[in-house]
Amino acid sequence: MEFLVALTPLAIFPAGTDTIFILCLIVLPALLVFFTAQYMMKQHIANSVQLVKTEILKTNLNTFTPLKLQAYERIALFLERTSIPALIQSYAQAGQSARGFAAAATHAIKEEYSYNVSQQIYVSTQMWTLVKAIKEQHIQLLQNISASLPAEATAADLSQKLIEYLQSMEVQPQDRGLEFMKNEIALTLGQ
Repeated sequence: MEFLVALTPLAIFPAGTDTIFILCLIVLPALLVFFTAQYMMKQHIANSVQLVKTEILKTNLNTFTPLKLQAYERIALFLERTSIPALIQSYAQAGQSARGFAAAATHAIKEEYSYNVSQQIYVSTQMWTLVKAIKEQHIQLLQNISASLPAEATAADLSQKLIEYLQSMEVQPQDRGLEFMKNEIALTLGQ
């Protein structure tokens, strides 16, 4: 029992030492160690979380990039297939009325669009907005020019007017879309 009395904190310090001072000498280093350990654990956990996030992003990038590039390919095909020259080549038939050609071409644009609408999740909002605007521009062009022609006008007449209108334009709508797409792909790939 005398041994335990000798080990009490008061036995280590000289007589007359204040109890609060002794407690501070014991508690302050313990608090310092506790807060240092807590800080180090937070740093370690934050670094571990950042490492896991980096690995997930790397894995997602390896999976997502090919899908995104496929979406750009499909949109490029959409822009090409719905261009006015491609529509003339594919849907204008000898002896067909201008309105019949316009209706067939409009239907083809809408079908192509609905087939590719899911690609919007892989491209930027600006890119998809441009794709929709080009689609609408082509439909409006077909409808406006066919409506301006006489009722007996043929697909050849409409085709001629469409080509004349396109030649008056500085940049074709689909070319504008493809240029925007190339820039967006370059940003995506970090070039």
